[in-house]
Amino acid sequence: MPTNESLLWIAAGVFVAFLLLRFVINRRSRADREGRGGGQPAAPGAEPPVIEAAAQPDVERLAAEEAARREAERLAAEEAAHREAERLATEAAARREAERLAADRPTVHHLVCSDLVRTRQTAQPSLEVLFPQATIDTLTDSNLREQSFGVVDGMRVDDIKEQHADAWEKWLRFEADYGMPGGETTRQFHARVMDAVRRIALQHAGQTVMVVTHGGVLDMIWRTARGTGLDGPRQSDIPNAGLNRVRVSGEAVEVLDWADVRHLADLPEQPVYDQTKLVVR
Repeated sequence: MPTNESLLWIAAGVFVAFLLLRFVINRRSRADREGRGGGQPAAPGAEPPVIEAAAQPDVERLAAEEAARREAERLAAEEAAHREAERLATEAAARREAERLAADRPTVHHLVCSDLVRTRQTAQPSLEVLFPQATIDTLTDSNLREQSFGVVDGMRVDDIKEQHADAWEKWLRFEADYGMPGGETTRQFHARVMDAVRRIALQHAGQTVMVVTHGGVLDMIWRTARGTGLDGPRQSDIPNAGLNRVRVSGEAVEVLDWADVRHLADLPEQPVYDQTKLVVR
């Protein structure tokens, strides 16, 4: 391989409650209120009538609050179970990735990954095989992060649709110069990713580097290599924990192998994010 080339292995309801109060007036006797003089007003300084306020339980409000609490608990449990299943699947895939590296023993000179937790966790087993003395925290690069989605980062899709409906509809057009409020446009994201990729390749010219990153980052690399432009949904297959090999030489990016999942053959099917199903027609 020419010394100016680098080979990259890239893995990849609001309830309004009203408290109703019933005021019970504890009426004293007429004589007590008017004084014992029989019809005379109470003497100056006499004790005023006593008014007692007792809370009246709002049955409908309490029932609504209980229903909301139970629904929130159900959704939270479902979300936790989903995230746990994803975590276990990713851990299994990452171990297989490491096992394949241990078996194939490819020549890898360096490893770098996004600094987000999920990529560090995915990279850790491979790091232990390739560079057992290294620590993952020293091998991260924030420019390999997923695209920033601003105010909707970390939100569930259903919540985005409800709370940011207009932004969601615009994003579904997959236009290069649109970004979620406070986030990156696809064009800005692409520039960040490719600057990072080319910088890594330059720093490790003539070497093979394993890069652990995100689906969106891989999409930007694929588009650059294929010259497909930045508009429209992603067209490439980007399986979870798949291996992708590209060669970077100066500005040129060449795909050598893509979406290799042979090491995952007997594992449960990995999650797939298909943007083409979201396109607004």
